[in-house]
Amino acid sequence: PRWAALSAGVAQSCGITDAGAAHCWGADTNGRLGNGAAVTDPQGAPTSVESPVGVMWASISTGSDRTCAVSTSGAGYCWGSDGFGKLGNGPDLTADQASPSPVVTPDGVQWASISTGSASTHTCGVTTTGAGYCWGDDGSGKLGNPSATEDQPTPLLVATPDGVSWKSIAGGTGFSCGLRSEEHTSELQSHHD
Repeated sequence: PRWAALSAGVAQSCGITDAGAAHCWGADTNGRLGNGAAVTDPQGAPTSVESPVGVMWASISTGSDRTCAVSTSGAGYCWGSDGFGKLGNGPDLTADQASPSPVVTPDGVQWASISTGSASTHTCGVTTTGAGYCWGDDGSGKLGNPSATEDQPTPLLVATPDGVSWKSIAGGTGFSCGLRSEEHTSELQSHHD
């Protein structure tokens, strides 16, 4: 296949073809390759992700023990380890997922991107309107919302300064960082001239 996007994780890599299909390879511990519960052995070549019927992928992000992707319609999915609720699929699903599981997304929200972080225990995403959300382990306040006092199994809105729109947000081992959109930066710059 011809690749439109690639992402390398700690023990697995994934890619999206120019036709919108997702493939992963490497270690399949915790179901992080998304190829179904029956396949658990490491894969040395790209293997198809068990995508929901009709779903085509726009972006993909691999982390230490999970993978997340955004569909061309803006829906978010994650698979692999659900420790701390980092798959974002809600409090009722706590087991690892071996195929894409829908992120419980607030009404009206479409994802522009979702980032797993390389060794993080939380996940963050940015919506098509520039809002930021994080979910999973809230240790050290890394979900970016002071009202959070425990792990979050669904996306929690990042407490964003007034007027800021996010271009991307990524999580690290004990922190999260975001990049403001250029529109805000340009607007801010023009106010100071």
